[in-house]
Amino acid sequence: MALCQSWNAFVVSFNNDAKAYRERITAARQRFETFSRRHMIDRLHSEAVPVGIRATEFDISHGTSTRSELSRRFCMQDSELSGMLLKLSRGRDQVARHAKRELHEPQLESSDRPSYRSNRGNSRQVTRRQVPTAVAQAAPRLNGKQLCLRYISAKGCPSKVSDRCTYEFLGHFTPDTLAPIVQEYVVEKYGGLSSEMSSHV
Repeated sequence: MALCQSWNAFVVSFNNDAKAYRERITAARQRFETFSRRHMIDRLHSEAVPVGIRATEFDISHGTSTRSELSRRFCMQDSELSGMLLKLSRGRDQVARHAKRELHEPQLESSDRPSYRSNRGNSRQVTRRQVPTAVAQAAPRLNGKQLCLRYISAKGCPSKVSDRCTYEFLGHFTPDTLAPIVQEYVVEKYGGLSSEMSSHV
């Protein structure tokens, strides 16, 4: 009789614990479903249920109540859980920042903007060319500097100094001639040639 009561108590307790864990996991899944790092939630789920089962088995065999300690483990004071939630949050923030940057930053050509790559805390400039190679090769050069294609465009270069580009590897000058491929690129990408450049071509 005592064995049946213990068994019934075990089943009821196990079902209640499992249901509570499932509800917590389901709530966590719903909260973080939009994140790309669902594997962390799956890991939490795959660890939570077995822990509950082991705790219940231990309690029955040893006459203890360690199951009540599990609820403390799955709270914000638990370092492992809070670490996982922090990683998820940071991932979401990075995705949001990247999406915002993509929407609000104008697409600058690499000849107009250097890209940077971190090297153990030391930043060093690494140019990345987005201008088609054929256009870059046909672009005029003066004193070792390639012509700033924005400078000859209708939009103009964002530099505050008219005779100098913000990037040292680009130059502001008005060439006598302009290769058709460069002219087509500036018209397509920057909305046309500047009035000064149009009079030269």
